[in-house]
Amino acid sequence: MEAAMAGNICRCSTYLRIRNAIYLAAET
Repeated sequence: MEAAMAGNICRCSTYLRIRNAIYLAAET
């Protein structure tokens, strides 16, 4: 997932929140 998103979203607070949301969604 990191590699797929690396070129699309900047590494700012929004990126981190989106990444965390994806991880949470993947766990459920």
